[in-house]
Amino acid sequence: MRFAAFLASLVGIYKITVKVLQRTCDIDDSYCAAIAGGLASLSMLLDPNPKLALYLATKTLETVYMEGMHNGQLPCVKNFDAILYSICTALILHGAFVQPHILNERYYHFVCGLTGQRINNLNRQRMNVFGTESTKYLTMKAN
Repeated sequence: MRFAAFLASLVGIYKITVKVLQRTCDIDDSYCAAIAGGLASLSMLLDPNPKLALYLATKTLETVYMEGMHNGQLPCVKNFDAILYSICTALILHGAFVQPHILNERYYHFVCGLTGQRINNLNRQRMNVFGTESTKYLTMKAN
């Protein structure tokens, strides 16, 4: 139910904001969309899902960069897709170490294959001091 409320409010806030801005202000449609997207992000308060937030953030950055590059506003970076893949993989590796319980199981298996199962040998007990619950996945896996 919370996810449905999130989706409904995300679309609703975005559409209403775009319509209001287009009718009342004389600004470019791309600026209307950016403002509406920012306001629609408030819908994350209804369903604060870290996986969804990370996905939306990375997808937004990719889309903004590609549009900017296509319009000639941002420079064309050679091998940008490889750089983006590296950044996303680094985020997944960080998540696998700090809070493996929030990762999708397929991502965790991807990281295990990527590191040659070495990720399982890390001492996560030390990270629990910071409140990350890093050993939670190990107890979930054991059950």
